[in-house]
Amino acid sequence: MKIWRKACLSVLLSVMLIVFAGECVWAADDIKITNLNTNKTTVLTYAKNGKIECDNGIITFKYVNNGNTTYRKIIFTNGTFKQYDIDGNQVGGTYNKPGYAFQALLSKAKAGGTLTIRFYRGTFRLYGPYRIYGNTSLISPNQDAVFEKQNNVYTFINTDDAAAKNYDFSKGNYAGSGNIKFDGLDFNMMGLNPQIGKFIHASNINIVNCTFRNGRYNSHVFELTSLKNVKFSNCLFKNLLVDIGDTKTGDHEVIQIESAMKKAFPYCLYKEYGYSQRCTGVSIESCKFNKILRGVGNHSSSSDSQNYQENIKIKNTIFKNVVEDGIHFEDKTKYTVEK
Repeated sequence: MKIWRKACLSVLLSVMLIVFAGECVWAADDIKITNLNTNKTTVLTYAKNGKIECDNGIITFKYVNNGNTTYRKIIFTNGTFKQYDIDGNQVGGTYNKPGYAFQALLSKAKAGGTLTIRFYRGTFRLYGPYRIYGNTSLISPNQDAVFEKQNNVYTFINTDDAAAKNYDFSKGNYAGSGNIKFDGLDFNMMGLNPQIGKFIHASNINIVNCTFRNGRYNSHVFELTSLKNVKFSNCLFKNLLVDIGDTKTGDHEVIQIESAMKKAFPYCLYKEYGYSQRCTGVSIESCKFNKILRGVGNHSSSSDSQNYQENIKIKNTIFKNVVEDGIHFEDKTKYTVEK
């Protein structure tokens, strides 16, 4: 009997569900991200990575897949929150904590469909890294949502070990998790690692009307690797020199645009890398960079003469108080600058 009970408990733990915020969520150990440079694997968990916290604010989400729609409004009040459906009916009880299972929400899009998440009049504490899937939009319609980083790591990544190992390169270099949009969000790095997005093998990444501020100088805010059709529009990157001290040089572009090389993107278990897996069609328009080390460019895989990026356009963009260069490519990338 004891052996049987022990076996049952083992099976139960192996398929354990975390029930949180009215949602059933698989234990987060199915999302793993390995850094090939250090051979360290990050296992995403709710406690460390998967939650988002808010004391007073609102999140709504709409998930549409195969003709079915799921809608929720989550209202945070004084560190507690309640959920409501599209008709205004409360779903579940009052949750006496400020943390919501954000990774579980993002993971809905893994099955396909479209996910739109809106943030209103609140300060939201971000943990991460979060795995973001294709066809996902994060929007602050009134530009009144502030994201404060809590973990000293990158925040969003559009792949993981399982996805990397199963990537079908016969579908092309840009067939990963794409159609991702950030709109109207204010990211306060809180003096921590400034990295917000690590994106690879995808198309249609749009970052519009966003602010990125108060971060360290010694990392990229965005790493763009083997991407197609990326647009930054009306964004502000400022005060990204926290703790710079006496060190005023380094390979730390705010926006890095690179080929899919291990040196440029070592974060997942890809079967192959190549200089031909380059970025093409990157537009940086009506943006401002102020108090930064480097603006736009690359350095990681520039040692190979065949490496270059294509169709890079920088238009009506201002670089002020730059320690090194506003634009800094070390490979054969050709880019255009327009006023």
